[in-house]
Amino acid sequence: MNILNIEHVSKVFGEKTIFDDVSFGIQEGDKIGIIGINGTGKTTLLRMIAGVEEPDSGQIIKQNGIRLAYLSQHPSFPEGATVLSYAFDGIAENDWALKSEVKSALNKLGITDHDIYRFFPVLIMTGFHRVFKITVVVAFVS
Repeated sequence: MNILNIEHVSKVFGEKTIFDDVSFGIQEGDKIGIIGINGTGKTTLLRMIAGVEEPDSGQIIKQNGIRLAYLSQHPSFPEGATVLSYAFDGIAENDWALKSEVKSALNKLGITDHDIYRFFPVLIMTGFHRVFKITVVVAFVS
């Protein structure tokens, strides 16, 4: 089943063409890697797929019901946020089933004190915050 189509997408930054009439599809179950040297558009492609950035032309079509999330290369953590409040970001207030899955995933990662406040400075310094957020995104968006 086709879950995502990139159709005739183009993107230009200044004088530099990043994408020129790019088209491809992603099927359910596909495993994809995005490889390239700095400045070739890897992040731009992901930002466009996630809807954070618009292509200059073309369209990105997602299957109905597909929910995408994007983890910035330079995430910011709100002052005073707890691990749990950060993990719940973007989840509907009454989505108890998904919140339960998030708590379970945190526990499996060894993060059992969900209300700890001083966790984020450590996460930011170690780079673990990316693993943490990616794990949550992969576990609950796919």
